[in-house]
Amino acid sequence: MKNHRIIFVSGLVVLNFVLLPGCATNRDLIRDNTVAVERINSNRAYIKSVSAQQFDKKVSVRGTVKRRHSGRGTVRGHVDVVIFAPDGSIVSNNDTPYYRKNIKKGEANFHVTLSDELRVGSVLRLSLHNAPSHSDGAGNR
Repeated sequence: MKNHRIIFVSGLVVLNFVLLPGCATNRDLIRDNTVAVERINSNRAYIKSVSAQQFDKKVSVRGTVKRRHSGRGTVRGHVDVVIFAPDGSIVSNNDTPYYRKNIKKGEANFHVTLSDELRVGSVLRLSLHNAPSHSDGAGNR
């Protein structure tokens, strides 16, 4: 009987660690149609994927940049992240470099955390540039 109680309590502890992280207060703003995404690609690369997650009053924008042509070498550049309010005014203007994890893979990742909460109807404009970042990911220009 004691062994069954230990197994039961251990199962409850494990279940809490599995279920509780899934109850976080983040949501995908693109899938929820809260924001629209506008992608402006460069001649060397394009934005393969992007996600925007709302965490409390901050927004985390992540994405993948893919090289247009195969070949070795670095994938360098930065992404301008501009948020437009539903009325067309600029809410936030940031840039962030994209980083390549695997030298054999023709993809690179970018990430920026914004302090602005996005309203329904906002537009997230992502523009790729082949030059290094203006601020090296430091935030607003």
